[in-house]
Amino acid sequence: YFLIIIIAGFWKDLRWSLGFAIVLSLFYSFLLFLAESLTTQLLLRVPFVLAASNFYSYFVQLVNNEQALRQKAESEARHDFLTGLPNRQAYQERILQEAERSKRYGRNLSILMVDIDNFKQVNDTFGHDCGDVVLQKVAGHLAQNLRTVDFVARIGGEEFVVVLPETDLKGALEVAGRLRCAVKTSRKEAARTASIRSASATRSALLVFDRPENLT
Repeated sequence: YFLIIIIAGFWKDLRWSLGFAIVLSLFYSFLLFLAESLTTQLLLRVPFVLAASNFYSYFVQLVNNEQALRQKAESEARHDFLTGLPNRQAYQERILQEAERSKRYGRNLSILMVDIDNFKQVNDTFGHDCGDVVLQKVAGHLAQNLRTVDFVARIGGEEFVVVLPETDLKGALEVAGRLRCAVKTSRKEAARTASIRSASATRSALLVFDRPENLT
């Protein structure tokens, strides 16, 4: 039974679990036939093993599916459906964590506010479908030009926010310049400019980070 649970949890596929249950039942039947004396009670163990194995594998699959659906729902609730970036809710959770860590250990923390220039004109001139492509392109450039420890989110419309842990104001300005250049080299003419505002805090100036609404 434990083997069935392990197999079901590893492959996460009911068909593999059922197949393994059948193999286990046949193997158990073979051992019974090798026994010196066969009784009705022993023979009845074969269908019992098969039924119990199927029950355990099905139960494990239900648990795995429920966990996968819950994780997917939580992920979708914290990500923007258009760009795939974290959304405002995920940003608010992350900035509170980073602000608390920065305050506790006295580490630098910077944020960048990114705004696509003339985005309304893009939508009015080329249509909302083109505007969606622009947002996706800009989101991709932002995500690709940041460190693993950095955090970028779309907080609404054409506005993005970048959280830069362990980064002072000088470093934040360098990142802003790199991101601006990345957007500028985009092949989409409509997405070639973006305004980026920066803010940085050290241990002596962390009050601004105490509430997430102060950062939007």
